[in-house]
Amino acid sequence: MEVELPDEEKVEKLYTFEFDGIEQPVIIHAYNRIQARELMKAALRLLPTEYSLSKVIGETVSTLVAGASTLKVDGVDYIWAGKDKSDSGWLTALEYKNVKEY
Repeated sequence: MEVELPDEEKVEKLYTFEFDGIEQPVIIHAYNRIQARELMKAALRLLPTEYSLSKVIGETVSTLVAGASTLKVDGVDYIWAGKDKSDSGWLTALEYKNVKEY
């Protein structure tokens, strides 16, 4: 049986940019590397000056995994549930727990 994988351009991924001398990486949500890099350039305008393209020492990409990929925004923990569970694909940990119990 052949499994059909989703179109690569339709799968949201996490792009992590690491900077020389800076402990905290920048994580960008994007559908492809080109979009991630454009979003990174835009984000740099909002970040402290020690973040710059010339200091990027690593770039990794991760595919989101339902129930395993997590995100923290303003102190709230989110879990990737998938686009079939919410418009953004992300649910708070409590929402995810409630959905999982059904």
